[in-house]
Amino acid sequence: MGSDKRLRYNRAAMVKPCFFSVRNTVLLFFLIVLTVLLLPLYKMEYPTQIRTLVGDNLRPTPWQPFHHQPQIQGDSWWSYKRAAQVWQCTHLSCLLTWPTTHKPLIGSTRAQCPNQFQWIHEDLRPWRSQGISREVLESGKPRAAFRAIIKNGRLYIDLYYSCVQTRAMFSVWGLVQLVKRYGTLIPDVEFMFDCMDRPVIERSRYKWKLPPPLFRYCSNRGSFDIPFPDWSFWGWAETNIAPWDEEFRSIKRGSEQVKWKDRVPMAYWRGNTRVGSPARVELLKCSNSKTAQIQEQNWEEEAQKKYASSKLSDQCKHRYKVYAEGWAWSVSYKYILSCGSTVMTITSQYFDFFTRWLLPKRHIWPINPSTICPSLDFGVNWGNANPNQSESIGRKSREMMEMMSMSTVYDYMFHLLSEYSKLQRFTPTPTPTSYFVCEDSIQCLASPREKSFLKRSLHSYMEDHNPMPCSLSPPNDTLIRKWIEMQDDGLREVREMEEHSAIDSPQNRPHRL
Repeated sequence: MGSDKRLRYNRAAMVKPCFFSVRNTVLLFFLIVLTVLLLPLYKMEYPTQIRTLVGDNLRPTPWQPFHHQPQIQGDSWWSYKRAAQVWQCTHLSCLLTWPTTHKPLIGSTRAQCPNQFQWIHEDLRPWRSQGISREVLESGKPRAAFRAIIKNGRLYIDLYYSCVQTRAMFSVWGLVQLVKRYGTLIPDVEFMFDCMDRPVIERSRYKWKLPPPLFRYCSNRGSFDIPFPDWSFWGWAETNIAPWDEEFRSIKRGSEQVKWKDRVPMAYWRGNTRVGSPARVELLKCSNSKTAQIQEQNWEEEAQKKYASSKLSDQCKHRYKVYAEGWAWSVSYKYILSCGSTVMTITSQYFDFFTRWLLPKRHIWPINPSTICPSLDFGVNWGNANPNQSESIGRKSREMMEMMSMSTVYDYMFHLLSEYSKLQRFTPTPTPTSYFVCEDSIQCLASPREKSFLKRSLHSYMEDHNPMPCSLSPPNDTLIRKWIEMQDDGLREVREMEEHSAIDSPQNRPHRL
């Protein structure tokens, strides 16, 4: 019996250290987790001061003011509740769901990128010789809404100002999808982004020094701003416009219901004229014309009617559709070009990343902004007198938009950031106020309606069976010069046709006795 007691005692002595070892391990694990969770509080100040993609604690951009109500204000109970939710979304959402490593891409490199991708080299030309230093990058911060850093296949965002509606959320969502698609194939990169309308880096101010590289949705010939795909490619929840691939398919189906020759032989435009656009205000004067049907869009009324009469696929029943830029460029251009109608483009001051691909008389018919109504009349009359040529213009514009699938958009984003990264003369590093962003952290902040649009944009990524990017050619300045000459030549030809038509008109002919 004595030996049995000693055996039991020895066994208990062996179990006791094991018990304390397990308990200590569990305590150590919880201490580590607690440290990880509380570390952002030290790094990001207090939860009530966290800035988010929906505009918590952010002021609107001072260079383009708009009404914005920050969601966290004062010391109210609701503000602290919101702050707790924000802290959870920004610091906990990505811990368990985002992969620490990316799966290797499957598939071979696609064919050569479209020639239009040469505009990437052209947009980065100012920094080709000297590169981009940390100082040059930081000089763009006063005009940036946020800073984006991609490091080791992870996206970090540092927010400075709020943007109109959900532009910031959907733009960053697009970057998240880009990182998800290409992973560590994307080189480490850091850049400034402004999600408002007009370009601000004027060429005339940087004759003797390097301009800051600032990404935005559009630019013009007098600016150095770098065009980047706009937020609506992933959906525009406020206007009920679906992600691009889905919306294009819907518009194409709608356009195929009526053949070009059977469509209404008039020009059609519908849009908002209260955006500070002289071209749109002037376009309203054409509403009494026999060649144009002009309608003003009231988005507030459309929202109340749940957008019953603003479905884009139902607006392809005219032979001609008009594009008029808004406060700057307009996201409506890609939807108008998708109809297969002959697009009457009021010559624009601004361009986004793909509109420079379009050639007058091949993809679009240019309208003189100085004489909009007479120019529109001439274009419609010419089209009706030359139906085969006019229909061909509409067909080629839709083919161009079909070529610009989301795969092409992601390829453009990838190569723009890759070429930009080659010019960096600094090491991209997440800032103390930046935080890691993933799908879950964005959906956590989104409303149910916004979340549904974000999820719908995932289909383009899921349906692509060969995610490898296309191969970008080296800079070809000759090709860019030729492209610009073709644009200018086409524009000049149409202007000359209008002038000759005006001279030959009955009211301008010599009166015979």
